[in-house]
Order: sequence, then structure tokens, then C-alpha cells
Amino acid sequence: MRAALETIIIGILVCASIINLARFFENTMGMPPREAQDVGIWENRLSGIRGALIRAGYGSGDIGYMPINVFKGSRMTTQEDINWVMTRYVMIPLNVRQNTMDVPFVIFDYTGTAQPEIPNGFVTEFDSVNGLLLLRKVQAQ
Repeated sequence: MRAALETIIIGILVCASIINLARFFENTMGMPPREAQDVGIWENRLSGIRGALIRAGYGSGDIGYMPINVFKGSRMTTQEDINWVMTRYVMIPLNVRQNTMDVPFVIFDYTGTAQPEIPNGFVTEFDSVNGLLLLRKVQAQ
């Protein structure tokens, strides 16, 4: 009697495990790859900038995020605000400050426009060739 009960319980556990695995695969197989999701796209876009900051020895501190439209005097769009949030998330542990050039490095976002002239007082540290520039503030002499 006890052996039969153990066999039934084991069978129920095996069936439950198989059902759980089937539902897991059913739910995850339709998900897009990480590289196709917003965070993955921004990780790829910013990987060169992150590498340039590491090579420059700048692993923590403030960096700026400046969309070209804001630099030209327009208000920040909703999409630019979303881009700033994604940049902040991807660039952790750096503190990405919105719409400022008063930091040692600035991510200059000119997505969707022609590459702009470099603002006075800055040099290009890295050109990602995907609408993002990493600018380094030139020390006044």
C-alpha cells in the first residue's frame, strides 16, 4: 500500500514538473532576443563610449547627456527623455546628468541628424558612428 502511494506521488510530481517546464518554454520561446529589446540596443550603442571612458581612466563620476535639439535651444522631446533614461541605466555606475555640458565628459546625441560641429571647449574622445559622440572637456590653459 505504501509503495503504491509513493509511486502515485512520484508520478504526480513528475507530471507537474513536465507541465511547468512546458509552460516555461511556451512563455519564453516567443520573447525577442535581448539584443532586440530597448536595453540591449542601448547597451550595444553605448559599448564603444563605455570602453573609451574606461581607457580614459574615468570609471565613476558625472557625465553629461546632451541631445542635439536641446543643445540648439529646443525643449527635450519624449523620445530624447527616454533615451536619457536608457543611457542612465546602461552607464551605471556613472551618474549621467541630463542636458549639461558642465562635466568632464558628455554624450552628445545627434541621432537622426547630420553630425554636428563640436561645441567650443570640447574635443571628440570617441565617435560611435551611430548618432552618439563622447566629448571630453578641454582644460582651460
